[in-house]
Amino acid sequence: MGRLEHLNVLNGLVVNRVGGDTANDSCSLEEVGSLHKLRDLSIYKLERTDVRCCTEEETERIEKVFDTALRPSSSVHTLRFQNFFGRRYTRWLASTSICTLLPNIRLLDLHNCDRCPLLPLLEKLPGLDFLLIAGAPAVAIIGLEFFDSDAQESKRPSPVLFPKLTRLYLKRMPNLERWGWVAEHEGVAMPRLNKLVLADCPKLESLPEGLSRHATCLTTLHLENVGALKSIRGLPSVRNLRVCGESGLEIVTDLPALEVLQLDRWWHVLSLPEWLLGGLPCLTALQKLDIECSNQLLRRFLHKDAKDWSKIERLPIVYIKDDRHNYVNYIKQSYTVETNLVDDDEDEDVAVEDDDDD
Repeated sequence: MGRLEHLNVLNGLVVNRVGGDTANDSCSLEEVGSLHKLRDLSIYKLERTDVRCCTEEETERIEKVFDTALRPSSSVHTLRFQNFFGRRYTRWLASTSICTLLPNIRLLDLHNCDRCPLLPLLEKLPGLDFLLIAGAPAVAIIGLEFFDSDAQESKRPSPVLFPKLTRLYLKRMPNLERWGWVAEHEGVAMPRLNKLVLADCPKLESLPEGLSRHATCLTTLHLENVGALKSIRGLPSVRNLRVCGESGLEIVTDLPALEVLQLDRWWHVLSLPEWLLGGLPCLTALQKLDIECSNQLLRRFLHKDAKDWSKIERLPIVYIKDDRHNYVNYIKQSYTVETNLVDDDEDEDVAVEDDDDD
């Protein structure tokens, strides 16, 4: 492998076990160090180098390989870590000089780095467009690693942080409790971010204040199994909001551009939550409400005199479905409801007549 000096794309590199023979379909990490023209690098089976099964000498050798020999070429634009065993990220990834070490990185995927409690210093990567952090149970707080802490302490002007980042995914972080990004942070951060996905972060209590001030291009926000989150507010550019799975939301407000609201996998919800019913008048731009729910809740919308119907009938489109492929589709313009359900009482399809006061 080490003799392929002109190689620029290496996907699916499988690491051989420490102390074992190099198999035909795997190689040692040392062999990658001499590939200076790599632009795209994906490494798998990093768990095979688990230091828990190594002697002190082997541990030091492995750490040295990651810190020195495995440092990618500055031409790399895609980098994926999967099942990384270490208790800290490599020195070159956590370096304050990362912007010069990896100036061309556009996609960074940190997958199942289970034992690293601190995220690396990524905010100054000049070309980073896509960042995925998935499977980080040791991370409890996202803080200074997402900001120019040196600039804050020295009071010097801050550079633009994450200048080209458009998509940010934080997934399977079961112990993440706080994302510390204050609105008063000086300088500009994530000015191009247009999509944020938070999934399986059940302890995260709030969205960072800095989103509303800095992420002015954020149009899509997806939340999945973020049960401790109580409020979503003050995001003037968000047009698409998806709330999936377990939710403890109490307030959703100050989203003046919101056009589509999706509520997915609400299988155990028997009635629409108060934050939705009470907040609808404030969502003045909302065009479509899309709900995936239980059959019991779905059937509540078969009649125009249903308890919650008066709160949602003024929306242009309401689409509700269950897990049995049954649906209710309301279109305000024609004042009709299309459904494949049969009314239990009348054994016929449902239609909504024109309102006299409209």
